[in-house]
Amino acid sequence: MPLHPYYCPNCGAEFEKLLAGKPPKTTVCEICQSNGAQKQFPDRFVLKTDTALATQGTLLKQFKDNDAEVDRVVRAAKKQGFTPGYNDVYCPGLAQSCGDPGAFLKPHDQTAGVQNFCKERGVGSSGPVKVKMPERRERPRTPLAEDIIKERVRRITDEDPDQKQHRKRLREEVIDKHKYRGT
Repeated sequence: MPLHPYYCPNCGAEFEKLLAGKPPKTTVCEICQSNGAQKQFPDRFVLKTDTALATQGTLLKQFKDNDAEVDRVVRAAKKQGFTPGYNDVYCPGLAQSCGDPGAFLKPHDQTAGVQNFCKERGVGSSGPVKVKMPERRERPRTPLAEDIIKERVRRITDEDPDQKQHRKRLREEVIDKHKYRGT
């Protein structure tokens, strides 16, 4: 099972989940338990060999004559407003979802296709096509939701009633413990 990276816009946490099959686009944050942690695209695309960019022929040849799989990918691309050409090269490693239009490269200039993809998505590339990794963008600082702060303070005071008189201090401790730290 592969690890899938997620980012929580609520608390700023970055974490990975071990998931079988297609990972969901959003999940529950492992840190603040809010629903809405988003799947991250990797920061770098790696082509291991130049054969990854070799002319691969028709889409049907790329999928080893599996008509059903070609139809599935083409239908997904059309739903996203893109109609692949017969000789386009589909790179599933570039795709954020099945049929992602950015994962289709023109057969006559695949190197430029990877470079454009990296520029548009803000990622780097190594291997036969080198694209410098862009400066890491700072994540937006999102304050911890008030309902989460209140719930954490309530749990603490339920476990130790003597702490009720220190709610303000407990609130600050909860915020400090779970604040955005940036990476």
